[in-house]
Amino acid sequence: MLSRIPTAPDIVAFRLSGTLEQADVDIAIQLVDEALKDNDEVHLFSEVADLEGVSAEAWHDSISRGAHLLTQLKRFGRIAIVSKHAWVRAMARIESALLPHVSYEVFTPEERHRALAWVKGEERRPRAPGFHRLSTGDAHILAFELDGKIEREEIQDFIGVLEAAVASDQPIRVLGRIKDLRGFDPALLADRRYLELKLKLARHIERYAIVGGPTWLRSLVMTLDPLVRTDMRHFDADEEDEAWRWLKGGIAANPEQIDKAIAG
Repeated sequence: MLSRIPTAPDIVAFRLSGTLEQADVDIAIQLVDEALKDNDEVHLFSEVADLEGVSAEAWHDSISRGAHLLTQLKRFGRIAIVSKHAWVRAMARIESALLPHVSYEVFTPEERHRALAWVKGEERRPRAPGFHRLSTGDAHILAFELDGKIEREEIQDFIGVLEAAVASDQPIRVLGRIKDLRGFDPALLADRRYLELKLKLARHIERYAIVGGPTWLRSLVMTLDPLVRTDMRHFDADEEDEAWRWLKGGIAANPEQIDKAIAG
C-alpha cells in the first residue's frame, strides 16, 4: 500500500507498507510525472515500513512504466530511501551505485527525521559529520572518532595535522575510536594528497590503537599487525582507557589533555 506524505510541490514523498500492488506503482509514477511537469528539479522521499512483499504485476509495471524516467535523471535532486529492512537498504544502495550523478542516500528509521529534512533542503548534508578529531595535548599523539561515513571535506583538516606531524620526522601514535563504520567518500581514492600521505604514514606511525568498530575489525588488525612496521592493536569499546595507556606508554604526555580525549 502506498500513502502519500504531504510536502512541497517539488518533492514526491510517500510511505510503502504491506504488499505493494500494481496500483501503488501507478500512483507513484503518476506523482513523479506530475512533479516533473511542474518543476525543473524534483526530490524523492520513500519510507518503506513493514513491507510484506511486491506483487509480480507491480514488479513488471515498475520496470515497464518507470523506464521513461531514466531519460529525466538530470532533473532529480535529492533522493532518500528510509527502511528498517536490510534487504531494501541493500537494494537501494545498489541502485544508488548505478546512478552516480544523483544525490541518492539510504537511511534507517532512526534517521528518518534528518533524511526528510535533507530532501526538503533544510539540512545541507544527509547526515551529521561522521569524522571528528580528538584532542590529545601532544602533537605526536593524534586521535579521531568515526561515527558514520568519512566525507572528503571532513577529513581535510585532519590531513593537514597528519602532514605537519609527518614533516617533523618524529614517530606518530594514533588512536581511532570507531563507533559506526559506514565507509568513505569515493572521492578520497582520487585525492593525490591523501594517497601520498597514506604512504608516508606507513613509515611514521609507531603505534596505532583502534577502539571499537565491527567484530571483523579485530581480525583485520591481527592480520595486518605482523605485515606492517606499525604496532597495531585493537581494543573493545569498553577498553578505551587501556588503549590510551598502551598508546602513550613510554612517552611524556599531558595527562589532563589525554583525560579530556578519553572523556570526549
